[in-house]
Amino acid sequence: MLEQLDKIIGGRPVSIPGPTPGRTDTIGRHKIYRRKEPHKSPWKPSLERSPNLVDRVLWRTLCDLANAKASWPLFLYGPVGTGKTCAALAFLDQAAGGGLYATVNDLVDWMLHHYESQSRWDWMESAGLMVIDELGTRTREVDVEYQAIKGAADAREHSPTIWVSNLRSEGIAGLYDERIYSRICCGTWYELKGNDRRFSP
Repeated sequence: MLEQLDKIIGGRPVSIPGPTPGRTDTIGRHKIYRRKEPHKSPWKPSLERSPNLVDRVLWRTLCDLANAKASWPLFLYGPVGTGKTCAALAFLDQAAGGGLYATVNDLVDWMLHHYESQSRWDWMESAGLMVIDELGTRTREVDVEYQAIKGAADAREHSPTIWVSNLRSEGIAGLYDERIYSRICCGTWYELKGNDRRFSP
């Protein structure tokens, strides 16, 4: 995973401020151009995903975000196994130029290996679309974990980002603090409900 992050695989989707009906600013509204033909990104290659497997309302929400009709970031939450990662990666596969995917553990590893680097967040700031998964999964490096998530939240504030978690928003605020909560939950929220697909017949 670190090798993939170091190389920053793929190009960058074009991101421009979009229209903001009913608002006087463009904060959090950025257009993501999509491929005509989806291309499976290198992140989690064994995970089966496609728009057809994604909750229809969620997919429309993702398309609204891509068309700058809703505000980034997207806070995508719900019980284990409801298809959150599948949906996020299916959308990432459609982003023109690719994008970035990382779990909280990946961010912690990145911090531990690049702690002294002044530019350790540059790769993240410049990505057009990013998925940050497993938010709320505690690691052994609790202090580093906080710094990693705070750094990521700062780097991606109001940018096209999908934060994926099993926790509700109040759980994020309780686990971390109001600063992280306000950066992650300042855009669009979507709750995926249902049973664990891994145990579905």
